[in-house]
Amino acid sequence: MEILINNSNAKNHFQDTKSSESKVMQDNEQKFRSLKGSLHVPGDKSITHRSYILGSVVPGVVKIKGRALGEDCEATLECLKAMGAEGSSNSEDEDYEITSHSLYEPSEVLDAGNSGTTAHFYY
Repeated sequence: MEILINNSNAKNHFQDTKSSESKVMQDNEQKFRSLKGSLHVPGDKSITHRSYILGSVVPGVVKIKGRALGEDCEATLECLKAMGAEGSSNSEDEDYEITSHSLYEPSEVLDAGNSGTTAHFYY
């Protein structure tokens, strides 16, 4: 499995907010403004969940190649989409691309299905 990150063109997600928490988030985001590279990891269901979750909080685009498919992983994607992440896959292959502008509290209860990994991240 390969994870490719390129957020060199990402916008500042927190530029319109004024709280002290947002200031900390803005400062942290600046540190990762030019994050670019790839990571090769063994492909399995747990790594796929974590790739989706981490990919959805990195400003910019994260491409995941060789992801695991299945209901649990799909539940993770649906939860992230309900919180504002956008994603798409390349037709029949296992590649997936996540673009996140910023996550927000969902308006409805999230259904993680049987995915313990997903449920643990939302506690």
